[in-house]
Formats: sequence, structure tokens, C-alpha cells
Amino acid sequence: MPTRKQFVYTFQGQCMALVLAALHEMSGINTKQQTIAYIEKKGWFDLQPEDLESYPTHKYEAKWHTMIAFGRQWCADAGLVTPHQERDKWEISAFGAERLAGVREKFKTGVYDVKCGYLWSPVFKKWLCPDYEPSARDLKRPPNLSNEYEFA
Repeated sequence: MPTRKQFVYTFQGQCMALVLAALHEMSGINTKQQTIAYIEKKGWFDLQPEDLESYPTHKYEAKWHTMIAFGRQWCADAGLVTPHQERDKWEISAFGAERLAGVREKFKTGVYDVKCGYLWSPVFKKWLCPDYEPSARDLKRPPNLSNEYEFA
């Protein structure tokens, strides 16, 4: 019987982890652009050339920016970010901080394997798990990743 893939290893889970980690580190209320800039400055997203292209439905935005925006929406749907009446207000909720801490603990103790995060850079993997060292066991990004989700 096949084992179920842990949610944090999915495309959706990895995007959500990046958003929650950035909001946790920045603290307070931030915008989409501030969050993306923080992730980029830290080098947390394992950017590939195709990530800099745009989706046909988001012509003025790099694909990875759209992925981060959807990560935030998925976090909102799960109650991991604080709802705000105004648009473009991103803030980790107490529940989101608790879940992020729990996921980090599972990486640190070896319950989860950070090497399964194919969207995450080695820098972010090290943030999740301080004992992480890059190796040939790190999963590579699957081909045609941009086809995994339709961002319409």
C-alpha cells in the first residue's frame, strides 16, 4: 500500500511554508511585494529560469510571484494568516505561527526530511533545519511543475 505524501512536501505545502516563514521573520503586517522581496533577498525560493516567466493570465508577474500569492491564499483558507478587511495585508496568525513552529520542529527532529522540498533553496532548508547539508539526496524539481496548478 503506497504511503501518503506529507502535505508539506506538496507544491501547495512548500509555497505555504515559504509564505509563513517570511511573514514570521518579518513580523507585523506586510504586503505581497514586501513578502516576495523578503523571500528573494533571503534566497529562499530555488529560482529556475522558468520561474521568471509569466503565466498567460498574469502577464505582468513572474510565475514564482504568482506561486507565492497562491501560497498566501492557501494559508488564508487554512486560517494560517490573519484576515484583514483591507487588501494586500499579509500577517501570520497565531495558529499559523504555531503550525510553522511544529513543522520546523518535525524537520529538526527528523520526522520530516527537508531534502524533499524541491521549491526550497538550500538556504531555506537550513532555516527549516539547522543541521541540513546539501547532498545528492535533495529532490530535484519535477518537470513541467508550472502545469501542476492552473493559476487563472
